Amino acid sequence: MTSILPLMALSSLFLACGSNTLIAEISPQAPSTQDDLALSVDDSAIEVSSVTWTVNGKAQPGLDDSQVVPATLTEKGEVWEAIVSVGRASFSVSTTIVNTAPSAESASITPESPGAGDTLSCEAAGFSDLDNDPAGWQYSWAVNDQVAGEQATLQGGLSMGDQVICTAWPVDADASGPGVSAEVVIGNTPPSILRADILPIAPSTQSELSYQVEAEDIDGDEVSFTVDWRVNGETVHTGPTLDAAFFRREDEVSLTLSPSDGSASGAAVQTRTQIENASPTLVSVGFEPRDPDSTDRIRAVVAAVDPDGDTLLAEYAWWLNGEQISEGPTLPAGLTVRGDEVQLQVEISDGEFTEFGQLTASITNAAPSEPTLLITPEGGAVSEVDDLVCEMPGPSVDPDGDTLSYSILWTRDGLPYLGPQADSILAGDTVPAALLRAGEDWACMVTAYDGEFSAVSTVSSTILTCSSTVESFVATTSASVDPSDSSAVEEDGISATEHNEAWLLFDLSGLPERSFVTQANLSLHTQSSGVQGSPSLHVMASPASSWSSSTPSVGVSTAVSESSGALSSESWKDFEIDVETWRWEQALNTETSSLGISSGGQAEAWAKFYDESESGKEPTLTLTLTTCE
Repeated sequence: MTSILPLMALSSLFLACGSNTLIAEISPQAPSTQDDLALSVDDSAIEVSSVTWTVNGKAQPGLDDSQVVPATLTEKGEVWEAIVSVGRASFSVSTTIVNTAPSAESASITPESPGAGDTLSCEAAGFSDLDNDPAGWQYSWAVNDQVAGEQATLQGGLSMGDQVICTAWPVDADASGPGVSAEVVIGNTPPSILRADILPIAPSTQSELSYQVEAEDIDGDEVSFTVDWRVNGETVHTGPTLDAAFFRREDEVSLTLSPSDGSASGAAVQTRTQIENASPTLVSVGFEPRDPDSTDRIRAVVAAVDPDGDTLLAEYAWWLNGEQISEGPTLPAGLTVRGDEVQLQVEISDGEFTEFGQLTASITNAAPSEPTLLITPEGGAVSEVDDLVCEMPGPSVDPDGDTLSYSILWTRDGLPYLGPQADSILAGDTVPAALLRAGEDWACMVTAYDGEFSAVSTVSSTILTCSSTVESFVATTSASVDPSDSSAVEEDGISATEHNEAWLLFDLSGLPERSFVTQANLSLHTQSSGVQGSPSLHVMASPASSWSSSTPSVGVSTAVSESSGALSSESWKDFEIDVETWRWEQALNTETSSLGISSGGQAEAWAKFYDESESGKEPTLTLTLTTCE
């Protein structure tokens, strides 16, 4: 009897006949779309009459009696069934097409030469999935063999020299394929500039420019900078600062900084600024005079400079004891008194910027004015009863109203007079007449004193009128000169030298002491006719022992010189001598600078006579001195 087996869907079919005997199976056991399906039937135990295939229950007539289904006909998830007919019985075996894991070709890390500060990206290429599933990836990062992340990117925590490996696995909805890896080593990271500024923020033509920079180096390297200063686009300097000499107002100054860690340079950063107007500088504020008093017109002395060469405008305000009283560069005199506080306020402007300054001073004591003086009798006309009086017709005036004191000092011939004095109006303002001598020079000096300052005036007078009887003193001498005799001769105290010149001696030993010469006359009488040339007379102030070519005349020579031509026979010529040069005021035996006093103790005068003719002559000279005591 034949048994009919029910149709069953199995991947393998077994019959029990004392042992399990395989009849049919589909291999492989878990086929994927890349596998051919193979039906295996043990026809040694059973006779197969036919084979048909279905996929998901749908017949595939093209595969009837075929024991192989090509992989190209399968898709993931399909259920393939093989129906095997054995005699009058049929049975089936089936299998399900399972998922095929995807695959990848390669992986790479970007950037290719990363630094510690970079964000690393793991990029996989060549995703392939036989099931046409959407591409998917799983990642794993390892830094120095330590797991560091599972994302497509890796950021932070890296240092120069680290070994970084990225692994990417291709995945679909059901499985993952074999991973692909890439490896990099972290290199040096160039420094970067975070911020750069030109200082000062608003520079002027007075500013020295510098910079302030904030930079970082993720590797901890020391950062240096190359500097490029440009003015209106032209490089002018490469140092850390830029002097004001390089730019002017309204110039554009740019600074380019390039950072470097010694191995690599970072990105350059440029910043700009514009040169603005510079404020003027108020150098000094002063007064003229420096310590003013109530009589002064006070002038403001102000020094200011403008770096841009702008024209400066000045405004002045004057304050007196806290109240403004005037404007302008000067404060008129007469507005202050001693002790007042004067303040000057100054504003200097270039039209945009203004500088302020001030100065305060206290009004100081003003000196009194000089008194007006007069010596009477006027003109020095002094008689035996005329005292010499120093009068003050115009007293000193003190601007501060101080009480003044006066003091008087007399001088005689330039030396202080400390002798007897009398009082007329002021103490010591009178010199008694008995102490006066004609020819003396008297001066009166009056000092007005306010307790701090003094004012001094001086008036002088020369005593011109004799106070005793006028007398005349006459001295006469003569000498003959032989022009052919070149030797010097001595005759009667008269020294004759070569040719036609002679020294003629006048003996003045009889002249009274303290004599004052009011008039002096020299008379020349020649006995030769037709005398040619220019005779001249010189009165010398030296004794005979000191005569020489350098012996000076006493200023009388020009007064007595005669150069008018020839003198007629038997002619007389009078020479008037400047009486101011003749004065004997000291004792005859005292050496002095006064004229006519010799050290030998004898008052003498000499006359030197010249004649350019070659004829001999016997000149006669008469010296007449009008004197008084």
